[in-house]
Amino acid sequence: MLSPSRRLSVWLIPPEPAYSHLAAVQRDLIERHQSNLPCFPPHVTLIGGVPITECVPLGETFANSSEDEAHEEAARLVLKRVERSLVMARQEGIECEFDRSKGIVSGRPANARGRVKWNQSCVAILKRNLSFVNAMKIVDEALYTSTDGDRLRSAERHFRPPLGEPHYSFVYGNDPPLIPETLECPDDFVCQEVSLWWTHPPTLDGVSQWKEVGTIKLGS
Repeated sequence: MLSPSRRLSVWLIPPEPAYSHLAAVQRDLIERHQSNLPCFPPHVTLIGGVPITECVPLGETFANSSEDEAHEEAARLVLKRVERSLVMARQEGIECEFDRSKGIVSGRPANARGRVKWNQSCVAILKRNLSFVNAMKIVDEALYTSTDGDRLRSAERHFRPPLGEPHYSFVYGNDPPLIPETLECPDDFVCQEVSLWWTHPPTLDGVSQWKEVGTIKLGS
């Protein structure tokens, strides 16, 4: 049986040379912080933290499969569904534009006593341009098996608090000093690679356990 604790996320992968540059920035930030902060592939989360049980019909069965094998098979089905939807929509690239007027920020929940949200601790805000929002809607429709009205079919529900904005995370952590004064927004880029990831456990300590399901090349 599939577990709702196992969650999938759809990432937009920067092209080269942006990918290598952002990976180097992440390594530098971790080294400056002198702590065991996790490394992860540079990416912009298009849609994150979706329980696998919301992506695969509840009646779906995977004969002769162990629990782990069933989850991997289910994830591969989701990947194919997302790929098919992007191809049918003729999505050849997704524009990632940064809102430079907002600079580099961190998300701090109310009553957090100085601590920041671990996955919104050092981020650049993206603009909600037509390309990005359209891609989000396409992938949203592909991910979910339910069409319940209570989800409102609103892509904006994916912009998680406290920031409530699409963003790029340079590094993950809980401490305010993660943002050096010299850090600037990345250059804008057009994503041509979409990646599906297992992102559980959804915690700072759990990042090292995250695993890629597969990638989708746009415009190929």
